[in-house]
Amino acid sequence: MPVRNSEVKRTNVRVVNRSSLAANTNPRGKPKGSGSRTIFEALRGQILSAELPPGADIEEQGLVARYGISRTPVREALIKLASEGLVQIVPNRGARVAPLEVSEVPSLLEARELCERAINRWAAVRCTASDLVAIDAACLLFEEASHAGDYNAMASANSDFHAAIACACGNRFVEEHYRIIATQTIRLARMALTTDRGDPPDGRYHETVRQHHRRMVDAIRRRDAEQADCLAKEHAVLFRDRMLKFFETNRAAELDLTSL
Repeated sequence: MPVRNSEVKRTNVRVVNRSSLAANTNPRGKPKGSGSRTIFEALRGQILSAELPPGADIEEQGLVARYGISRTPVREALIKLASEGLVQIVPNRGARVAPLEVSEVPSLLEARELCERAINRWAAVRCTASDLVAIDAACLLFEEASHAGDYNAMASANSDFHAAIACACGNRFVEEHYRIIATQTIRLARMALTTDRGDPPDGRYHETVRQHHRRMVDAIRRRDAEQADCLAKEHAVLFRDRMLKFFETNRAAELDLTSL
């Protein structure tokens, strides 16, 4: 897991799916650096953005050819991604992007809510001046991205905001567990933030998220653990309701079949 006050660097390198990955040996666009860290960052970014969708196959040989490295760092990167729950390694069959199991979503959201309540409460009690600077900066980045309508940047900034609070909680074990759980919900968060299904025309959902973030920053700055905890619960309910609207969306009634 990332150590305190660190974050995974993002990359714009395209990692394509099974059919084209094995054939792509063009080094153009290859990120700087080499080894398992490069592969890890590239694949992680593509998985979290859903450019590599759930269930997509990942061919080791395709990565070896693309980045000009041996199989060892590729396998190390895949093992690390598997530890975050983003990749499944199937014996004798290779690796694939971990599926999003709908049946596990309620438990996942429940675990995230509990962790966010804990990190918010402890951050209010234990945060340092530098922690507050990092939390403030992440809050601002989210607001800038949301006002610009950059939904991918919003999802990333939202993740960074809560990760900064986790870093400020003063317990690296809780922080590490939160990061694992949060990673599992990032793909869900991207769906919630990048779709307008269920979002009122006035963008009220995104404005509410911004308000929650600002109030969390204020509560943590004032050392108000109770308020920080309450806001975490309120924030979790907002996200859960958003996901319910996403899953309940049904456009079939809008289709005029008589004209077909």
